[in-house]
Amino acid sequence: MVYPARTRRRAPFRKILVFIVIVAVLYALYRIIFGGIFGHSEQVAQTPPPPAVTVKEIAVQDTPLVFEYPARLAGSREVEIRARVGGILMKRAYEEGQYVRRGDLLFQIDPAPYEAALAEAKATFSQADRDYRRAVTLKRQKALSAREFDEAEATYGAAKALLETAKINLAYTTVRSPISGYTSEEANSEGTLVAADSTLLTRVTQLDPMYVEFAYPDSEAMMQRQG
Repeated sequence: MVYPARTRRRAPFRKILVFIVIVAVLYALYRIIFGGIFGHSEQVAQTPPPPAVTVKEIAVQDTPLVFEYPARLAGSREVEIRARVGGILMKRAYEEGQYVRRGDLLFQIDPAPYEAALAEAKATFSQADRDYRRAVTLKRQKALSAREFDEAEATYGAAKALLETAKINLAYTTVRSPISGYTSEEANSEGTLVAADSTLLTRVTQLDPMYVEFAYPDSEAMMQRQG
């Protein structure tokens, strides 16, 4: 009587156990089937798009080689204007930075001493000229020795040379531009005592055409020469 009672008590427990196993199996199948589908969809949705790729065809061609160097512009001609004779600088006849043409007046040096020297040279030359003409006449008349004639001729030549020198020096008191171009600032102001052939007065620069001056390493120069 005891055994049948135990059999009736175990039957519900087995049904519950079988039910639990079936539910577990169904749940596992649900996770495998639906979890894999939705998980794959989420993974696909979260995957970033592939990066854009630029494709360029490679070909052999000549490429220009460019070099850059610091440089400065310079006028094609630059002349230093210096005093050719000494004296007091009386005036400047241009504005600094002004464009001047060839032959334009730049400076005026006091001409008074050179005017006096020219007057003296003229007088000396006039006397020498008269003496020379008289010597020529006397020589024709054979009334003058050859030595005296040579001395008169030499004195005439020296006086003539002094006269030309006096004229040149007087002309140098007027300082004119030897070229056309732009003037720089004056190096000495009015009233300055300037010395012959040494005192710098100003500069005149010709800007048409212009030069570009630059320096570059010897190694690059050699490479360019070799092509």
